[in-house]
Amino acid sequence: MRTTTSPRLPLRPARATIRLDAPLRRDRRAAAAWALAHGRPLDLDALTVLLAVVEESARIEQRPADRWTPNTVLNLLFGAAVEWCRRQSVELPASMGESLYTYLRFLHDRQRFGDGSAPITELCTTTIELAGLTGDGRIRHRSPTFRTTPGTLAGSRSAHPGGSNLRQLRI
Repeated sequence: MRTTTSPRLPLRPARATIRLDAPLRRDRRAAAAWALAHGRPLDLDALTVLLAVVEESARIEQRPADRWTPNTVLNLLFGAAVEWCRRQSVELPASMGESLYTYLRFLHDRQRFGDGSAPITELCTTTIELAGLTGDGRIRHRSPTFRTTPGTLAGSRSAHPGGSNLRQLRI
C-alpha cells in the first residue's frame, strides 16, 4: 500500500498573516518609529510575533501583559514564540532576540513596564545571554568561515589550502 503525504506548505511572514488589534498595531508603529529614531534594529515580523505572543501568554497566564521578568524573556524566546509560530504556520523570524532587545528598550524609554517587572538591565542582560547578542543587543556578525567540499576532512593534508582536492567557499 502506498501512502502519500501532503506537501508542506511554505511558512508565511507574520506581518502578512497575523492581524493585530488596533492597540497592538499602534504599539508596533510606535516601537518601529522609536527604533528608527534611535538607530536600533527592529524586524517588523519579529515584533508582530512578539506582540501577539505576549498578549496571548498574558491572557492564558492571567497576568498583566506589561509585567516583564527574565522568565518572561526565556519563555518568549524558547517556548511561546516557537509554539505560536508553529500553530499559526508563520515563519519564526531569525531576529527575535535582537527585536526583543529593542522592544524592551522602547518600553523602558516610554516607562511602560508594569508593577513586578524586573529592572531593564536584568531584562537586557537576559536577552543578550539567551539570544547570543552583542553587549549592545545586536546580532553577532561572525567572521567569514570556510567550508570544504564533501569528502575532505578539515585538518587533513588534502584540506590544506595548497591541497589538490580542496575548494574553499566563503559563506
